[in-house]
Amino acid sequence: MSYQQHIQNAKDLIYGNSVIEAVRPIFSQVKESAKEVQLDPALSGIGIAQKQDEIRREGALEVAKIIRAAKKEVDKELDAAEKNARAAINQPNAKPADDVIRDFNDKYGTLKTELLVFNDRTAATKMLDLMRSTNDPYLAQMILDDFTAIGPAVNRSITNGLTVRTAYEGVKKRAETDRRAQAREALELVGNLRKTPPVNSMMLLGVTATLGSQYQNIINDYESLINE
Repeated sequence: MSYQQHIQNAKDLIYGNSVIEAVRPIFSQVKESAKEVQLDPALSGIGIAQKQDEIRREGALEVAKIIRAAKKEVDKELDAAEKNARAAINQPNAKPADDVIRDFNDKYGTLKTELLVFNDRTAATKMLDLMRSTNDPYLAQMILDDFTAIGPAVNRSITNGLTVRTAYEGVKKRAETDRRAQAREALELVGNLRKTPPVNSMMLLGVTATLGSQYQNIINDYESLINE
């Protein structure tokens, strides 16, 4: 399954109604039980309030467990999405034809030798030209992987540091394919979804109306109530 599908599954869990449907019977039971207690002639006003608090707390605990289970399912989907997105980022660019690579290596190797061995300023200029003209992502990545070796020599020969930086950023962008860029965006989205409660906005209304405002925190901090 693609990372896009895993992300969509996580969104469906977060923004869908599955949790609401799961807690609806609990809300109904809490309301019914609280109403029965209210009509119990054997209880005083304080007794009624205490009993209703117990009912709401028990309901809140069950809701907290459901939210925790939903969060685990969301994290499971996000873990899979992150794994697949990172795999897409780390996947090598498509390799061009052997003769294309051979021609590139011949040209690049010659310039690198002139640059590093003979400290040739002309070679530095030609290296920048090669960087600007290299459009194939695979070849651009080859330059990037070797730039720590050639970069200092280019900088020594080219006095305008901005020129070198611009050429470097250009080849870096060409090495970053659309596939990789989309995968990086997906990782950012995964990070944001991890911070999102695994319930939609209707959940807060239900918790407040049925359990009371004191239990609003279980949407984000369900573990505290469970651990108590």
